[in-house]
Amino acid sequence: VLCEKDDFPDWSIVCSFYFALHCVDAYAHKLGVKTFEPTPDENMTAHGKRRRFVRDNLKHLFSSYGMLYSRSEQCRYDPKYFTFMPRKLPEKMLKEAKKFLTIL
Repeated sequence: VLCEKDDFPDWSIVCSFYFALHCVDAYAHKLGVKTFEPTPDENMTAHGKRRRFVRDNLKHLFSSYGMLYSRSEQCRYDPKYFTFMPRKLPEKMLKEAKKFLTIL
């Protein structure tokens, strides 16, 4: 629904990333991975651990996941991003996120 209007392209992209993230979490849970929270001896974030999981277990989706992650960060943290965001980017990111339905 967010992608149908151009009112909130940033939210469309952020929601697409988090949709993919939750699909990855559900898939990981099926494999017995209960959390991506790092242990005290690990020097990485939960996002980093999840990204490594995607790289190691979902190679065919790794580039899509990386693209969704970086675009969602740009939307959230770069105030100038809207001035150069491609017009069809929200729809493209939603299409990338929908690829994650195949792992459920």
